[in-house]
Amino acid sequence: PISKVCCVESVEGSHSDHGRHGRIVSSLKMQAPVRMDSQCKFGVVARGQASLYLRLSAGGSHHNLWDIAAGAMIVEEAGGKVTDGEGRPLNFSLGRTVGVSDLFASNGHIHSQVLEELKLSACQGDC
Repeated sequence: PISKVCCVESVEGSHSDHGRHGRIVSSLKMQAPVRMDSQCKFGVVARGQASLYLRLSAGGSHHNLWDIAAGAMIVEEAGGKVTDGEGRPLNFSLGRTVGVSDLFASNGHIHSQVLEELKLSACQGDC
């Protein structure tokens, strides 16, 4: 069951919208996110120690390529999935950023459930 999965998020509030993350994991009936620093968050998803890494921007800024590329590759090589908040693959050919403000990594098994919840949280009742 999804309630047994662990979610990780950035320690830095400027990197992520901790409030939105909390609402999403609560809606999914998951444990509260564990805060970690660096690309270790991708590593714990790849190792199976966490099922989800949320990185939803608090200010709408795009995430830097160097903060995402290596970790995303490691998760995908381990069988997980990394996409933007709409389920599209990340584009690493845009220069300094990946061109999106919302992205997440999962073990792959819960990816579609998280996407649905992201859509609902973005609507905030307007859909």
